[in-house]
Amino acid sequence: QATRNLGRVGFVISSRSVGRAVDRNRFKRLMQEALRGIRPQIAAVDVIVRVKRPLPRSEIPVAVAEAASMLRTRVGKDFEA
Repeated sequence: QATRNLGRVGFVISSRSVGRAVDRNRFKRLMQEALRGIRPQIAAVDVIVRVKRPLPRSEIPVAVAEAASMLRTRVGKDFEA
């Protein structure tokens, strides 16, 4: 079995939470761009980003910023020691 050293990021975004496919894809693209900077730190873990509540189109950038901030904080705590 080969060792896996690349982390993975998955997105779970239902059509109920973000209605239009264009908006779901925009959220995914913005999240991927936000995670690009911390990708080396998440090399050893798998991350799943799930949108549970309805997310209006106008709040997508805010949600991306909040999720990216939470991940940066979490990654920092996991790899400080």
